Amino acid sequence: NQVKNATVIRFKENQGVAKGKNAGLQEALKNSSLQYVVFLDNDVILPERWLAKMREIMDTHPDVGILSPISRLSLMQSKQPDTIAKYLMRVSLTELNNTGFGRSSDCDSTDMVDGTCIMVRASVARKIGLFDESFGLYGSEDLDYCFRSRKEGFQVAKASKMFFEH
Repeated sequence: NQVKNATVIRFKENQGVAKGKNAGLQEALKNSSLQYVVFLDNDVILPERWLAKMREIMDTHPDVGILSPISRLSLMQSKQPDTIAKYLMRVSLTELNNTGFGRSSDCDSTDMVDGTCIMVRASVARKIGLFDESFGLYGSEDLDYCFRSRKEGFQVAKASKMFFEH
């Protein structure tokens, strides 16, 4: 598959998540008119129009610096894991996204999100800088990024009606 105007950055060997994200972030931020940067793991399944929906949320919530949809797994690990897990195993990802799991708000503030699928406001990335590579190959650089974003006054939020598989 080809993506219009995409730049591919390759490493000869695994450099770790933070280093890979930083290479992409540095390349993306060369574009001074850039509004958002998306970081997406290669094994994620997302609903139709997910990117447009994420952008709509960011456009209507200027205080949000980092936004992520909700993973089905995180719902299963919530307050009533047995009941919710049984339900979620029977419901398709499409149906879950169409119903919004009964939620009324499109965006809920949270302390942190994992970096599996995140949209970062470019102004936030410019202010807080790169991901911390000292966490190692598969560390907590995403949680640290959320913390630094919040420390600078930006909210971290979940797109509360959008769900994905990882």
